Amino acid sequence: MNIAGTLSFVLTAKTKEIPQRQIEKLELSFFRWFPQYKFVEESVCEYKEFYMEYKNFELA
Repeated sequence: MNIAGTLSFVLTAKTKEIPQRQIEKLELSFFRWFPQYKFVEESVCEYKEFYMEYKNFELA
């Protein structure tokens, strides 16, 4: 996804060539990136597996 594409720029020492739009997408939170899950934002910690994936997404 977007992270893998950005990583290729980093690994080849071409960070100045990363498109601005790509950087903006990396800054989006999970619920901004996937608005269809907005309804669970307040209770996300009640869904253990989903919460673990959410935390991994936010850390990346």
